[in-house]
Amino acid sequence: MQVPGFYEFAKPVYDFLEVMEEGTIFNFATKCQDEQKLEWFIKVACLFIWCGHFEYEFNDDFTKIRRKRLMEIEKKWKEEYYERLRNS
Repeated sequence: MQVPGFYEFAKPVYDFLEVMEEGTIFNFATKCQDEQKLEWFIKVACLFIWCGHFEYEFNDDFTKIRRKRLMEIEKKWKEEYYERLRNS
């Protein structure tokens, strides 16, 4: 089932998360008065994190998302993770 407008909303969110700077906290709830769009943002961000972007995390009420700074060992692990995905 396709939800009208979801994919048009999801792509820019995904692209934004990909280029979000380390250490940045983004408060989406203050930028969005539409409850449906807030729910979509959370779903897109969850999918983004699940796809291997483990340096992102939500606050407790899912109104903000943060991109943590990765330590060198975590960066190495992430590179290895993506390499395994490419080779599988």
